[in-house]
Amino acid sequence: MSNEEPPQNNNKRRRKEASPSLLESLPDELAISCLARLSRLDLAALSLVSKSCRSFVLSPELCQMRSVMGYAEKYPYICFSGSAVVALHCGIYVIGGLVNGEATSGVLLLDCRSHKWHRVTSMRVPRASPAASLVDGKIYVLGGCKDDKNSSSNWGEVFDPKTQTWDALPMPMPMLEEQEGDKVYLVDSLNRSFFYSPSQCKWGRGVQDSTKYIKRDWCAIDNLLYSCGSQGRIYCCEPEAGGLNAKDWDMVEGYPMMLLQAHLKHSRLIHSGGEMASVSESNKTPLHKSSTNLKDLLPGARAKLTNFGRNILVFWDTLVGPRHSKSLEISCAELSFVRSTGFSYNYYGRIEWSDAILTIDPLLYHPKLLYSVSVDV
Repeated sequence: MSNEEPPQNNNKRRRKEASPSLLESLPDELAISCLARLSRLDLAALSLVSKSCRSFVLSPELCQMRSVMGYAEKYPYICFSGSAVVALHCGIYVIGGLVNGEATSGVLLLDCRSHKWHRVTSMRVPRASPAASLVDGKIYVLGGCKDDKNSSSNWGEVFDPKTQTWDALPMPMPMLEEQEGDKVYLVDSLNRSFFYSPSQCKWGRGVQDSTKYIKRDWCAIDNLLYSCGSQGRIYCCEPEAGGLNAKDWDMVEGYPMMLLQAHLKHSRLIHSGGEMASVSESNKTPLHKSSTNLKDLLPGARAKLTNFGRNILVFWDTLVGPRHSKSLEISCAELSFVRSTGFSYNYYGRIEWSDAILTIDPLLYHPKLLYSVSVDV
């Protein structure tokens, strides 16, 4: 008798061996175009089929294709740290911050598909709580370092993800007139605005925002810039219309925005005497004994914005529970906006949904800044 397996078993084995290679038989561009239409859960399951399938699923080309074709699913990420965060493709760059109380030049990249961390080329100088922005595929990092007059080139630098290199930015000397084109906008503690033009490698000075309420956090969608004011109100501006002048800002109106403002007004926390407390609870403790900067006590000071497609996510924190066993509750609201015509206001805001999303021990994390970023995956 023959020891060979029955023909039907051989056929089954051949079909099993051929299945994983079907994807490889297609041109890469066509295979990626097909995979881009799958959901994130389906892609996760497909990545377990074979190494070649996993390679396709984790490729940056697939991430970009899903975004271009409109199949990418948005996922918000939040973190508590003194680092800056920037989303690029399917990853989040975590830049600088504090390590054992000292500023670091380290940069980490979180792959949002595999949720694995990777080290990236370190910055030229250590930075804690710097500002960072993405323009034309490059990451601009500003501030967060010691003011060294003998080394003014340390004030800002730019990272090219393609070459994995950092370059210094020129000294921030406002000389450029406001013109069309991509810019990196900055606002200092006095509400003065500055901008950097990557195409001309020069700085420019905007006009000081003389509005009554100082703005705390920023978010850009298309050609509009949104900000959360110190009174918990949301503002909107078209930067190209004339910079960040006070007259260019419009308050987003509507009853939903009034409800949101009421929530943001309670997002005022201090760390005093080894305890976290809200401003309303701290009236028995002199504020000069608190380690908190007084500007952080203003309403809405701890609210953070991030874009979520054409909408905006607003995050804020609130202390809940008994005085001696409080928890820090993180809440989120998704806002949509409508351009108004024929009304006394230009923008109307809606709350699509709002809920508490996370509860943590405030003394364990000592959170001061909440960074949030939205990623297409």
